[in-house]
Amino acid sequence: MRLVTLEVENFRRYKTLSLDILPGLIGIKGPNGSGKSSILEAIFFGLTGQPLVDTNKNDLIRWGEKKGWVRLTIDADGSTIAVERHIGREKATLTMGKDKISGTRAVNAALEQLLPIPTEYLRDVLFVAQEKLDEPLTGVESTRKDRFGRLFGCARFDRLREILQEAIVRLSVSANPPSPDQLTALNDALNSIDEQIAKANLEQGELEKALKEVDLRELYRIVSSPRQKDLLEKRTRMEKRQQVLTDILSGFTEEETRTFDRAGLADQWRQCMDKKTMHQTGVCPTCGHVSEPLTEDEVAEIDASLASIEQARKRVELFDSTASEMVNLDNGLAALPLPDACVTDEMAQEAEKWIAEATKLDSALKETLSSKRFAEGKREGVVNAIKEYHSQCAEAEKVKGRLNLLTAVRDVMHRDAIQARLRKYGASRINDHLQVFSSVFNIPYRVFFTDEGLMRFIDPSTSTEHDFIELSGGQRKLVALTYRLALVRLFTRGLNLATIDEPTAYVDEENVEAMREAFISLDKFAREVGMTAFVATHEPALLSVFQRVLEVGDV
Repeated sequence: MRLVTLEVENFRRYKTLSLDILPGLIGIKGPNGSGKSSILEAIFFGLTGQPLVDTNKNDLIRWGEKKGWVRLTIDADGSTIAVERHIGREKATLTMGKDKISGTRAVNAALEQLLPIPTEYLRDVLFVAQEKLDEPLTGVESTRKDRFGRLFGCARFDRLREILQEAIVRLSVSANPPSPDQLTALNDALNSIDEQIAKANLEQGELEKALKEVDLRELYRIVSSPRQKDLLEKRTRMEKRQQVLTDILSGFTEEETRTFDRAGLADQWRQCMDKKTMHQTGVCPTCGHVSEPLTEDEVAEIDASLASIEQARKRVELFDSTASEMVNLDNGLAALPLPDACVTDEMAQEAEKWIAEATKLDSALKETLSSKRFAEGKREGVVNAIKEYHSQCAEAEKVKGRLNLLTAVRDVMHRDAIQARLRKYGASRINDHLQVFSSVFNIPYRVFFTDEGLMRFIDPSTSTEHDFIELSGGQRKLVALTYRLALVRLFTRGLNLATIDEPTAYVDEENVEAMREAFISLDKFAREVGMTAFVATHEPALLSVFQRVLEVGDV
């Protein structure tokens, strides 16, 4: 995989830029602040979609413009990959043959799969600012070890250890099983409840047996039956009244009752009353005719007639009411129950006594059943609590197993365990590349990393081992550059790309010449392995080394 072209528009200080990228060294020339590092930042932005430095994406747009873009073309084993990212109105596309992917997230995910290095490593390995060139090699030993280990994923293991420790703390809360005393108390409660239920079952059986022996239907029939004494008294009263009515009816002859003219009496009464009213008012109440007043004899005759009619009416009414009452009384006597259907007061009282006793038995049975149901409910709760106890014990055992596993994994991830092996492995891998670039740069020392990730060098003349920080400033810069290129080859070999920002900064004139000779060797090495190295510098002594020099001010 190799970067083939870079194109930008309105990116940082560049209005436009189109650059063909070939193996070897490409110099980027210009004074400080002219935009040399912007080319490196454009490549980084095209690969990751993020600024190289901590800034807002819109700050990458050229001053005075509203939008810009970066386009990279990559040769991936004969296939062409085109990546285009826009700023201002953010969008991204990736084209590979006939396939096209759109959207920042989708493009980032595709590049993670296509690139031979995780994009998170690009900033630490490939795109390093000049002031950070030797940063991983300086400082106290613990810091240098951590920086070296981070290159090989040790920081991830530290974070995983933290996550595992948090999980262990959380799990530890549920790792302890409940107290055995709790189970003892539950079993005691269960035994007590079982005794209560057994007692209730016994009482229930006795009460139900006693209730079956009581014939409530017969008892209620006896209680609701008429009393013999009451029936005798009632019949006596009715017969006495019957005799009184018979005596009254005997005062009427058959001939008299046959001549009763109830309608005629009523008509005679109405006529007499009309005459009396006409005498008093002078107007007939029936037709309204005005008539002469009646004589005293006529009025007396009318009053005598009314008295006679009233007497006859009362006689008829007495007969009718007496005869009607006699009929009702006869029917009442006929409806009275027979003596065999009646009970004595003693029988009724005995039945009421048994009914009261049955009522008490029924209430006692209901109370027993209620207590039994309550006890059964409590039993179910205790049984569930016992099941929960055993479940908690089983879960605690499982949690203990998880805790043991998590603890073991956490311990494996300790800096003295798998991290130490990673640092040792990383040191062996990077030492291979350090030997190559030490030879390319003609470094007169054997430079290497210890298993712990500390850089050392051995002076061949004395065969003594020294720390990196004992080198002179120029030597440290050259060794740091060697280290960076070794990292690039180790981590980004498949990308065949390196970037070097101001390698001669803070280097004296004597060491610049040594740096120039080193870059001559690096150019030869890069062309041999097909690697492209961008070198941003304002040092004139290096310009003749580069097969191509990009004048920033001319772009």
